[in-house]
Amino acid sequence: MRFQNFELRYRGYVFFGLDWNSRKPGVVVARGAAPEADLHNFPGGTLPWLRERLAAVPLDTQKVFFIQHQGIKTPIYSPDWLYTFDANERDQYKAALLNAWDRELYWGLFAGHIHRRWEGSAFDDWPELIQMETAACQDGSQVTLVRVEVDGTVEVLVAP
Repeated sequence: MRFQNFELRYRGYVFFGLDWNSRKPGVVVARGAAPEADLHNFPGGTLPWLRERLAAVPLDTQKVFFIQHQGIKTPIYSPDWLYTFDANERDQYKAALLNAWDRELYWGLFAGHIHRRWEGSAFDDWPELIQMETAACQDGSQVTLVRVEVDGTVEVLVAP
């Protein structure tokens, strides 16, 4: 099984692209993978890869960002296990982050799986960890631009 994880370091910022996509088949009437996220918590999987890369983050890093297809939090009308992680997986994800670094190092994540324009906290008990979702092609074309200033200020622009 191959995963599409990546890391980019730029001027004191670290970006992780994380492959949480399920490898289970989707429903019979549709092609592709099942919609839920999967930690792939086994040797060679995404969660062990993330833990390893977090351990190697330089001490002078200003912020860490995550780019992933599925978000962590789902809309209130949708069960979390259907489109993202179940409660146990969510706890494991959060523990991997907090076991590596203090909360302040993490800015948040960008996702788009549910095709909604939404901004909020990724975890109820960690409101500073931002989850930004793009509606992608649901409401026409959208582009998300992220500008990180020298002082660490992060500005997110969503353009139709």
